[in-house]
Amino acid sequence: MIYPYEVNHRASLTRIFKRRMHELLIDKIDHSTPLDCGTIRPIFVVGCGHSGTTLVATQLFQNPQVLPIARETHIFHPLRSLSRTKCAVSEWIFISQVLGVSAFVEKTPKHIHSIGKILSLIPSATIVFVHRDPLETIASLSKRFDDLEFCIERYNIDNWAGLEATRKFENVVSVPFREFKKEPEPFIQDILQILGEEKSSDQDEEVTNYYARVK
Repeated sequence: MIYPYEVNHRASLTRIFKRRMHELLIDKIDHSTPLDCGTIRPIFVVGCGHSGTTLVATQLFQNPQVLPIARETHIFHPLRSLSRTKCAVSEWIFISQVLGVSAFVEKTPKHIHSIGKILSLIPSATIVFVHRDPLETIASLSKRFDDLEFCIERYNIDNWAGLEATRKFENVVSVPFREFKKEPEPFIQDILQILGEEKSSDQDEEVTNYYARVK
């Protein structure tokens, strides 16, 4: 005897399987087609965890011509289908156009390993690679993970990926966190000049923590 919930469960699994196969097929067909961002310039902040990516993204968020994506989306994770990634990024582009801004900024540190995927999908994107002193980064990571060997390995792997990206792609902007923390203005100006924007005069009055607002 087969109970009704078993039939529904099997039907659900079948639908999930068909949907996933459809996504994989779309990925194969549409893999080489980049997104048209129009006048919107996408900015992705990446780097090893605890390297200062949040502070850099927060500073970029302050510009009124920037749409802040104030959460780590992991949208370019290797296990996420390209069709879903395109759908999400297309929404950010659409919202930016509706709001009349020039760019959007998204920060997911682990996207340091997806720079090639980002630029193949969005050739006009700017990648902001944030890197921090190894001792400071590993010490900060250790407080969270309590595994020194893992933290050293993660620092080496992540920063090597960023270093390789700076050599391979012209769209990667290298931001040393220690220098940024002392004087963020020159780095912010360099990034915004890529967009044809300048820092607004009222940004120094109060820094809005968009991450806290979203939480």
